[in-house]
Amino acid sequence: MRKLQFYIDYLYYLLFSKSKYSIHSPFVYDFIVKVLNDKSSKKNQNFNFVKLKYSKLIHRIINYYNLKKVLNLKDIKENECLQTLDFIFFDIMNSNFLELFTKEKNLNFFHNKSIVFIYNIHKSKEYNILWKKIISKKKITVSIDLFFAGIIFFRKEQVKQNFILRF
Repeated sequence: MRKLQFYIDYLYYLLFSKSKYSIHSPFVYDFIVKVLNDKSSKKNQNFNFVKLKYSKLIHRIINYYNLKKVLNLKDIKENECLQTLDFIFFDIMNSNFLELFTKEKNLNFFHNKSIVFIYNIHKSKEYNILWKKIISKKKITVSIDLFFAGIIFFRKEQVKQNFILRF
């Protein structure tokens, strides 16, 4: 049953995902053209446990936006102190850090240019529901669903929008 639901979700993604030609947000269009569709980057060694194309995408995001405070939540302990961050990666299957998005006060770690990369957002029905709960937060203004990964932005100057993009 889980596999069937996964394939139904993937079919939905294929039917409703958009390309750069149907995006009207200048910020997201720029992201698609200059980051998502740029194939010139190399693999990020700090994220070699994800699929190669996502490791390259992470590398492009960090370089394009010149992000300095990068954190991979896979590598830290649960009780370690977080600080204001530019980029954060976590696998949605890692339940230790789901609290980061379930409590509104924890969203204060992110500033206007922070980017969060969440892996495995459609791995199961529960993670799909969790992804929807995360992107419904008021402080999160732009979400990009790439099916196997999601990217969220905290841009105050942007109207809240959720995108499903083909990648």
